Amino acid sequence: HWFTDLAGAEASPLGGAEKFVLKFPHAVLASFLWSIPFLGKLETMSESAVVEQYLKARWRVLAPETPCPQDQAAIACMRVAIMAQSDESVVEIFRNIPSKDRSTLACEMARTGCVDQRYSTTLGVGGGPAFLIYYGPALLQKNVDSPRGLRAALRALAEVTRAARVLWPLSKESEGNVVTILVAELKTQTIDMVVGVVGEKPKGRWALVQHNHREGAVEFQKDVQPGGSDDGPQQRMEVLNLERCFQDDGTDTDEGCTVSALPSEVEDSYGCDCDLATDSGERGAELIVEKKSSRRASQLPFAAGDEEYMESTVESGLAASLRQENWLLRDQISSLSEEVSRLRTRLTSEADSLAFVGPTCSAPPTTTVD
Repeated sequence: HWFTDLAGAEASPLGGAEKFVLKFPHAVLASFLWSIPFLGKLETMSESAVVEQYLKARWRVLAPETPCPQDQAAIACMRVAIMAQSDESVVEIFRNIPSKDRSTLACEMARTGCVDQRYSTTLGVGGGPAFLIYYGPALLQKNVDSPRGLRAALRALAEVTRAARVLWPLSKESEGNVVTILVAELKTQTIDMVVGVVGEKPKGRWALVQHNHREGAVEFQKDVQPGGSDDGPQQRMEVLNLERCFQDDGTDTDEGCTVSALPSEVEDSYGCDCDLATDSGERGAELIVEKKSSRRASQLPFAAGDEEYMESTVESGLAASLRQENWLLRDQISSLSEEVSRLRTRLTSEADSLAFVGPTCSAPPTTTVD
């Protein structure tokens, strides 16, 4: 996506090529090169196992001093931290949202979208379809600098996924399917301005609209005046209560994920069993982190090896960029050296051929015409 987005940002092939070559951020390029070795592991590992190993490796980079989460919300914690491009302070905010929202995200983010594949920490979470929240990372990054805004953004994601589960009920037969939910309209501004908590409140409602059996989008629908008419065919939708994302719930009851649409005979194995504790005494085994006052920049190393290497080797983004520039310069020097060698060989052969040529006839005298 990044490669095609950047190369196609200009209207001409030359402009796109120049932008791709000259304006590609070194940190992003380094992260791509760091991630590519994980693709080679698909030869011997399942897709979900590779993704889980990648999440753990990224966690060690973002929070090298904090152990990887191991509870049933581990996948959601690591995904949220990576989506926000921040550190473990995001996880603290995630763990402090109401348990209903926390359980929803923990369950839905743990669905692999692959038949008979589970993450190691959520073996009891199955069924489908799984949800891909498109622009979900952009929504979190838009609000990452405000703890209140990030908390509301996480709760908004939970609200969207709950509505999506109503439109796409959980079933064993859909375990290998993935539904894309577009939330682009929620990331245009900070979440408090989008919802209307700050500034002028928009007149209308937010809803998740089902476009087809594989796609949906969060859309703002303006109020229809009396006597007006709705153009176009009616679509299935679920109204979203995004204002609730800013309310402090008086009770924190862990309701888990709703799986009422799932047949009872498979509910136990394909339901949501994320029993997330809410009391501080019950969270003794959970990850305890210290909130950071500033956002940490991504610190991806240049290349990924085995897990032992990733645990012991963490390079800063600057070091990765310098190392990448070193490789590029080395390739350029190698190419120039080869070109010089070819030129020398050509000049030598031409000099040898001229040595065997006899004396040439003198040129005829030239005449000047007035």
